[in-house]
Amino acid sequence: MLASLGPKQGKTSAVAGGTYYAGEVQALTKEITDLKLSVDLLEKERDFYFGKLRDIEGIDSIDITPASSPTPGAAQ
Repeated sequence: MLASLGPKQGKTSAVAGGTYYAGEVQALTKEITDLKLSVDLLEKERDFYFGKLRDIEGIDSIDITPASSPTPGAAQ
């Protein structure tokens, strides 16, 4: 009699466990999707600010002193 109860109990337990794991998998899948979206947004923001930094570096490298005017502190 115990032998016939063993498989039923194991099967019932597996189904209940499967339902639990399915819910956990679904929750983790949603979390992964949310984290991927967050990474995408952060990468876009990073690229935006790196672009701004490159613009500033470009502006900084431009020589704004006119060629005909003497440099400050130069001997006259």
